[in-house]
Amino acid sequence: MDASDSWKLELYEILDFENEGALDPVSQDEGINPIAPIAYPLYYSEAMAYLKAVMIKDEMSERAMRLTAYIINMNPAHYTIWAYRMKVLINLKKDLFQELLWVEQLSKLHPKSYQLWHYRQFLMDMYGDPSMELNFLAEVLQKDSKNYHVWSYRQWLTERFNLWDVELPYIDLFLKQDIRNNSAWNYRFYIVFRDHHYVSDDTMKKEIEYCKDAIAFSPQNSSPWLYLRGIFEKYNQNLSFLEPFCLQYASLNPDENQQMSSEALEFLADIYSLNNTSIKDAKKALQLLIDKYDTIRKKYWEYKILLLDRKKE
Repeated sequence: MDASDSWKLELYEILDFENEGALDPVSQDEGINPIAPIAYPLYYSEAMAYLKAVMIKDEMSERAMRLTAYIINMNPAHYTIWAYRMKVLINLKKDLFQELLWVEQLSKLHPKSYQLWHYRQFLMDMYGDPSMELNFLAEVLQKDSKNYHVWSYRQWLTERFNLWDVELPYIDLFLKQDIRNNSAWNYRFYIVFRDHHYVSDDTMKKEIEYCKDAIAFSPQNSSPWLYLRGIFEKYNQNLSFLEPFCLQYASLNPDENQQMSSEALEFLADIYSLNNTSIKDAKKALQLLIDKYDTIRKKYWEYKILLLDRKKE
């Protein structure tokens, strides 16, 4: 066996035929004339062939744990293997904390594997103690603050273990670091305005002011504008109340050198479209977006003008 076959030694050590019994590998059968066979590396195909043999036997063993770990390291997107590993883990009554540590190390190599985060969710649900989890997630988000899978997992964790009270101060710090992080804004909305949760008028006013402050800092940042729109839509508030605020950042008759926020202009278009007497102003706002302030979405704005024309008929 030459150096290029060193993977065989590693695989056979994992399989441990002497102590855990022989296995007949089950190769993948793609038929006589497969149209587009996948060119798996030999070491991966071999490992998978043995795993199929293990799964056919429904083997609950340390070998199965080692083999699933070996293949997951090569292909963390293989959901079936994660599911089988969970089955073996539960059957063998393995140490959940040690398994969480293993997944933590793996997450450093594959932070965007949704299979990994789903598996961790199952583990944490059984483990039942989230005391170290928030620090771990903070480290992961520090490296990639817009990792959708981590935010989704954090959302589940917060709901599962009732961590609502500690989350808002954390999100405040996060948005101070990056006011344009739409993932953090989305998470904030979930924390504050989650379904079946009472939101006082005072809280709503504070969140509206929070948005306004963020917009004042960066009027072209779409995230706080979307958050603001989300509040008004969720609680059926009249957008017209925001007209004076929007006019601070946009105008239907802008000076040549005036700084304009396309986000504010879109808001004005929506506000003016609510009343038949101001449809003309709504169309003017949309035309400004078409001509100068958001030309890349020209077709969309033209479509909105078309809808306004139909509304008048």
